[in-house]
Amino acid sequence: MFWPKNLENYYQDIDYTQTNSFVQNPDQGFYRTVFIRLEDDGGTFTPALYDDFQMYHLRIDISQLSPQISSQAQRTLDSALKFYFDNQKNVILRFSYDSYFEGNINAEPQMDTIISHIKQLAEIINDNYLVVTAVEAGMIGPWGEMHSSDIATPSNINAVIDAWLEYAPNTNILVRTPKMIYDYLGISYEDITTYDFVADEKTSRLGLFNDAFLSTDSDMGTYTNRQSEIEWIQNNIKSSAYGGEALSSEIGLNDFPDCLDEMYALNLSYLNYEYDEKVISLWQNTNYEDTTAYDYIASHLGYRLTLSNSVFRYNSEFKKLEIDLTIQNDGFSNYVREKDIVIIFVDESGNEYEYVCGKYNGEKKLHLSLTQLPQKQNYTVYISLCNKVNDNKYYEIAFANNSLYNKDLGANMIGRIEF
Repeated sequence: MFWPKNLENYYQDIDYTQTNSFVQNPDQGFYRTVFIRLEDDGGTFTPALYDDFQMYHLRIDISQLSPQISSQAQRTLDSALKFYFDNQKNVILRFSYDSYFEGNINAEPQMDTIISHIKQLAEIINDNYLVVTAVEAGMIGPWGEMHSSDIATPSNINAVIDAWLEYAPNTNILVRTPKMIYDYLGISYEDITTYDFVADEKTSRLGLFNDAFLSTDSDMGTYTNRQSEIEWIQNNIKSSAYGGEALSSEIGLNDFPDCLDEMYALNLSYLNYEYDEKVISLWQNTNYEDTTAYDYIASHLGYRLTLSNSVFRYNSEFKKLEIDLTIQNDGFSNYVREKDIVIIFVDESGNEYEYVCGKYNGEKKLHLSLTQLPQKQNYTVYISLCNKVNDNKYYEIAFANNSLYNKDLGANMIGRIEF
């Protein structure tokens, strides 16, 4: 095989400046809540969309379902997920037997019915997995928060966790407390400093939802020891999500910027915009740098990718192109969801040429080598980090640079080919 030699370096003179503005991207941000009730005759789902919100927390009441979920109820859930996919939004799912999410305890059926429901619900999730950021394991307890009911024992919660991990293999599964992860791993809090956590296909998808975030020293029982467990989460829960609801704190835990270090340590991905209103108002009325605390948090929930360097290597034959990109992540969270890499060449007449050339998993240094290229001429070159399905691009990522993202292409400009 002939390989072109003497490729020349072309350092791309483009705008690497990071914007101070909010950049809406998949799988992250403040969320809005949407209530769905599944019943044997279908149930109810009222579509809701809000400007500037990527994330929707679907709180799904399954208290009226028969052990065998009806086709009508399946269609209701499927239509809800497809609605948000069609609008290129993301959802977090929580299922509960607490009728109307009113705080009822001991409303659950027998464990075999719960596991059967998880298996049936997961089939619908698997058919729509791109829209689902995470499933909060739920199922047990008031509001699906995995506590208080008699059935909320470690063995039953382990069974719920394992069923979700088994039956929804493309989806991150979040639990209410670190202890639930320890129980699932077969260890205790006392073991965490010595336990060698090696994530496998299942456990790498475990994360946490904290509905008492920044509230009390223990976040209302979330932690046994806040400091040591946050450190354990930071070191071990690296490829899933952490989110929830921030509550008012009498000890100032949600004072800004004091809480910033914790947000980074936990890989914070999403928060409830609607609750607690006192916390949201506090952040909206707290100035920070050139913005507000709320806007800073909104801009940093999840990942925040910025192109900081771009180098092309090619020669006058244009038979091979090498691209080296440096991508920095200034968000609270690691980048955790695999994307397809699509390079798009746009010629001076506006014609587009697309080439899929690998997968992106949050690499800071990205090296691409292309030997399938359009004909030799001048091009503006773009990269799309997206989910490519049937020749269509979905859930494209916009870099947080000032002027590189092209919304029409769903891609970020990374340089120019010039002869």
